[in-house]
Order: sequence, then structure tokens, then C-alpha cells
Amino acid sequence: MPTKGAITDSPGAARRDRVLLALTLAAGSVDALSYLGLGRVFTANMTGNAVLLGLAIGQTQELQVAHTTAAIVGFVLGVLVGARVVGPIRERVVWSRHITLALGLECGVLFVFAVGWWLAGPSSGGAGLIGLILLSGLAMGIQSAVARRLAVPGVSTTYVTGTITALVAELTVATGAVGDRRRMTAVIGAMIAGAVIGGVAQAYVRPAAAFVPAIVLAAALVAIGGIRRAR
Repeated sequence: MPTKGAITDSPGAARRDRVLLALTLAAGSVDALSYLGLGRVFTANMTGNAVLLGLAIGQTQELQVAHTTAAIVGFVLGVLVGARVVGPIRERVVWSRHITLALGLECGVLFVFAVGWWLAGPSSGGAGLIGLILLSGLAMGIQSAVARRLAVPGVSTTYVTGTITALVAELTVATGAVGDRRRMTAVIGAMIAGAVIGGVAQAYVRPAAAFVPAIVLAAALVAIGGIRRAR
């Protein structure tokens, strides 16, 4: 069984971290697209979505309640599916074929979401809009299950509240790991960059905007082969 240091410092771990940054960028893009184009909901960041749900209930906005609830349901289903695929956390791993399978499944869901966005558009209402929200949440739930299985300190890929907390806490300790700080800083930057890209895509290439996170996931899957060779 590899030691903690071996997992952190191996070439495979470095490549894994770059893949996680790509996943975080994709999540930032998805949240930008869902907020701007799917009825003001978050489908990756469930903390923010829970707040939106509470506001919608408090202001008796039935349609908004339906949208945010769909996002939460899709996310929960994604976590259930993803956790089933990647398996229980018994020991930390750099990568596994089950994680690759889960990300392949996520990528497939994102491409279905992108095609639905292209054909129906975020302007579609009713069941079409709910379906897009569910697909987006499903993909992000799978991704969250993958991040949980990898258990990289300070990295969740779908939200950065914990990452910011961990980074600030690390900065107060003189002996903190520089590599961990750099990783967490990069994760926060990737989330912001993904939101910027998603917002720009929504503004200028709206029909094809949802293909951005799907393509990012596809590129990450291509890079996974390098992780397994470098382990």
C-alpha cells in the first residue's frame, strides 16, 4: 500500500491533480450556464442551490422551487450512481478504472445535456427545462462522488467553500505543505475561470455553450491514460 507521501508526490498524482482542475473548471462552467440559462439555479454548487431553494419557498415562487428541487434531485441521483460506480473509500488511491468509468459516464451525460441544450435551448419551459436541470445535476453529482473517492485534500471540484477554508487555515500554519496550498489556489482559480468561460459562452455562442463542459470532460478523459502510466 503506498504511503501518503507517495500518493501526494508521484507523477501520477500530479497528473491527477491537473485532471481535477479540469473537472473544477467544467463545474464552474456548468454552474454559470445553469444559473444564466436554466432558471437561476446551480446544478453543481448545492450549497448555493439550497439557499436559492429556501428563498424561493420563502417568497412562494413555485416555479423556482420546482427548478431548484430538480437540481437537488438530479445531483443526489448523480452521487448515488457515482458512488456505486467508484466503490467505497477503503484507502486513498491515485486513480482506478472505476473512477475512469464514472467520469466516462459523466461525460456521456454532459454530452446528452449539451445536445438537449442545443435542440431545445434554455428558453424551453416546462418538462424540457426540468429535464435539462436534472441532466446537469446528475453529471455534477457523479463528479462529486469521484472527487470524494479520490479524497484529495482541499479539492471537491463542484464547490470551493471548503477549499477556501482549508487554504486560509493552511496559511496560518508555517509548516503547511506548499503543494497543497498551490493545489487549492489553483482549484479556486479553475472554478472562477470556468464560470467566466461559461458566462462568455452563454453570451456569445449560446446554442453551443453547453458543449464547453462536455469537451473539457472529454479532454480530461484523454489525459487519464497518462495518470495510469505514471502511477
